[in-house]
Amino acid sequence: MLFLLAFVVQSNLSLARLPLLVVLCLLEIVPASELAVQVVNFLVMLALYPHPLPRLAFADGVPEEWRTLTVVPTLLASPESIQEDLDRLEIRFLANRDANLRFALLADLVDAPEPEMPEDSALVAAAVQGINLLNCRYPERQFTLFCRPRRWSETERCWMGWERKRGKLEELNAWLLDKDGPSPETLRPIAGDPSQLHGVRLVITLDADTQLPHGTARRLIGTLAHPLNRPRLAADGRRVVGGYTIIQPQVSPSLPSATATRFARVFADSVGVDPYSHAVSDLYQDLAGEGSYYGKGIYDVETLHQVLGDRFPTATLLSHDLLEGAYVRVGMATDIELYDTFPSSYVADIGRRHRWIRGDWQIIAWLGAIVPLPGGSRESNPIGILNRWKILDNLRRSLVPATSIGLLLSGWLLFPDSAELWSILIGLTLLLPATLRLATWMPGQSPEVLVLRAE
Repeated sequence: MLFLLAFVVQSNLSLARLPLLVVLCLLEIVPASELAVQVVNFLVMLALYPHPLPRLAFADGVPEEWRTLTVVPTLLASPESIQEDLDRLEIRFLANRDANLRFALLADLVDAPEPEMPEDSALVAAAVQGINLLNCRYPERQFTLFCRPRRWSETERCWMGWERKRGKLEELNAWLLDKDGPSPETLRPIAGDPSQLHGVRLVITLDADTQLPHGTARRLIGTLAHPLNRPRLAADGRRVVGGYTIIQPQVSPSLPSATATRFARVFADSVGVDPYSHAVSDLYQDLAGEGSYYGKGIYDVETLHQVLGDRFPTATLLSHDLLEGAYVRVGMATDIELYDTFPSSYVADIGRRHRWIRGDWQIIAWLGAIVPLPGGSRESNPIGILNRWKILDNLRRSLVPATSIGLLLSGWLLFPDSAELWSILIGLTLLLPATLRLATWMPGQSPEVLVLRAE
């Protein structure tokens, strides 16, 4: 509002132009709120000290009672992409070899106009052969391939994997707990030894391009296995009231992807692997003891399935991570880090943001007092004020680009004498986040590290 006050002071407005001022005021609210939220978050994080979650060391390896499955939801799109998925799965295994850690691909066939396509059998055979080769190469034989047939989607008007990633994980949980009974339409192991998955209690879920650095799996398991972090259910068994069902690590761009293109070098928030960083502050975790779920982390199979199994209406949610975390409580482990591929171009980045924004607006119903259930029924909203604020904040953030462009065009065209005010506001919106991150990072670095980074 300071910008509007400065504008009113230096302008000679007539009554006829007051409606235009109202329009500018409405457009200014969202970019100004972004500045306010960034500054408040920065000040709060300066006042808080990050407290890492307690963790069991498991120095002698993961105990059998905490047997864990690392899964990567993927699509069988081409022989080349299948081989890339297999190579990445092997790298994750080599970096996290443990007798009680298993690895699996959760495969879907790509969307199609028919339930079966001519190329399906060759793609499935290539994936099966790749998993069998991995099991032959390593005596532990810890690799499994899950796959499922397509189902008709009325909303997408095509044959596809039911509920995409969310559906695969839900069906995997049901299979691990033996809850769904035999069905040819759901996710089933088609390669590897299913008996190796007996007793799996935890699942680490990663995206296809997510790296799992050396020892990270054991640290994630030790965090969720700690007695102080174990989830505690409400009396009705449909809500987590204490502890955590999901542990979300910090996710940063990988070094090769962060420097691969000019776009990535300019916009990547990180420079890749930083061996000098330890626990960093996360506003929600340090302030309220509960973080946010980004879709890559470790979760307790039984608790997640009990709380979220058959919880949401089908064919309505594109992005489910934030909403799932709101139901089951998420612990943010910022001293554990995963690495993702940063988009290499503007088009790739915009496509990803478009999916996020669509997903954020699809869960707007969870801001109200009543939320939908499968079959058209409804229930009282069980999520608290904090998680409703997270949903609202995501919606607000999604409006920043559009309102910023609208404010610039309106200010420049309608009030050209004060164009610098609107330009300064939007410039601050763009530059302040990076400036605050730099101000947070630099005091903790030694001069030698800063010189090395500059080189």
